[in-house]
Amino acid sequence: MENTHSRRIDAPASAVGALIDGLAGPGDRLWPTPAWWPLLLDRPLGVGADGGHASIRYRVDEYEPGRRVRFAFGPGSGLAGFHEFSVTPDGPDACMLAHDMGGRTEGTAIVLWPLAIRWLHDALIEDLLDNAERAATGSVRRPAKRSPWVRLLRAVMSERPRAVETPRDAVLARGAFDRVDYADSFRIRLRPGMPTDPYEWARVIFFHRPFGLLDRSGDEALIGESLRDMDFRVSVLVEEGRLTMSTVVRFRNGLGPKRFALIKPFHRVFVRFMLRSAVHRVGSARAVSVRS
Repeated sequence: MENTHSRRIDAPASAVGALIDGLAGPGDRLWPTPAWWPLLLDRPLGVGADGGHASIRYRVDEYEPGRRVRFAFGPGSGLAGFHEFSVTPDGPDACMLAHDMGGRTEGTAIVLWPLAIRWLHDALIEDLLDNAERAATGSVRRPAKRSPWVRLLRAVMSERPRAVETPRDAVLARGAFDRVDYADSFRIRLRPGMPTDPYEWARVIFFHRPFGLLDRSGDEALIGESLRDMDFRVSVLVEEGRLTMSTVVRFRNGLGPKRFALIKPFHRVFVRFMLRSAVHRVGSARAVSVRS
């Protein structure tokens, strides 16, 4: 297994080397979050620091500040070998930033590497090179584009919502009606760097449809409508890196239960779809992280 990506950047090697030094730090301007799961280490970047991103585990094996960092893959990653970032001068005002990977695949990764992992890896690194160029020069001459296969893989592998009890912190949902005839809640995990404004998520989930914001309190926003035969409220709660969407319904007359009985099976499927789609769209946004 050998894989190399490189890009010439019109900036001094010292400027790009500083971006490498910031990997996994609080001001990391290189790693493309929230488009991808973040690179996390158990201590500042240096030999012996342990961590990884998503399910890929590795530790810092070699480190030359401003020039190069090499990570050795850890057990259980399906990869044995290394990956490293390096920067080399290419004249006084330009440099080459490279990412190299070498080693072998193990276990299920023998099959998954050519089918999926390699393509996702390539897309992540190209996003990272975009970040480096943007951070060092202020723009990207030819931004990377994700292939249809990568877009499909990301959609299939995206986080799935699960049914939960209505959270205690969803106080607006719990207090929406004096009587609740139906209630459900679904939760999905968010990647670090994703929005924390619940109303922003409500707008993304509902594709900017004109539901009115009825109330807002801290990490929760409440929207909804009143129909002829039922009232419904939808709470969007963001807490501890999780997005929870809770629905409460109150029937207004005898037609309400009959109508909702027809809607209910599709409602639960559609809520899961909306949550998953919203997180996928936000995570796939081209505006990857470049922090000032």
